[in-house]
Amino acid sequence: MNRRRQARWTTPVLVLAALLPASGCAVNACPAVGYSYDGPAVIRFAPVLPPAATVASCFGEECTPAAAVAASGDWKVPQEAPYIPAGSIAAGEIRSLRVVAATSSEVLVDGTYEIPIEMEPEGVFGQCPGPFRFEPVAVEWEP
Repeated sequence: MNRRRQARWTTPVLVLAALLPASGCAVNACPAVGYSYDGPAVIRFAPVLPPAATVASCFGEECTPAAAVAASGDWKVPQEAPYIPAGSIAAGEIRSLRVVAATSSEVLVDGTYEIPIEMEPEGVFGQCPGPFRFEPVAVEWEP
C-alpha cells in the first residue's frame, strides 16, 4: 500500500521538476559570494609620454597622488598606501584613479578616470557576477 501512495505523488513531482526549468521559472539565484581584486591598476598613455615625464596617481577622486611605478611603457599603481585612502583595503572597491603626468615645465594630464574591469560571469546562464580584475586605464593626451 505504501508503494501506491508513493507512486501517486512522486510521478507528478518528477514531471513538474522536469518541466519547470523549460518554462523559464527555474530558480535563478546568485550565491552570496563577494569577490575582491588586490592587483595593481595599470595606466596606459596614448600617445606615449615623453621620456622625461613623471606620473603620479592614487585611487579615488580627492586623493594625493604618489609616484607611479614604470613598467614596460605602462605605469602601475598598487592598491596599498600611499595610493589608497586611509582605512581602505586592497579589494578593488575603489574604481576611479586620479592621474597626474608632468614634465619639469608643464602638466600634461591631471584628471580622474574610471577603472574598467573584466568580470567572469557565473551561474547557469552567466547572470551572476564572478571574479574580476582591473583592465588598463587608457589616458589620452595631446602633445
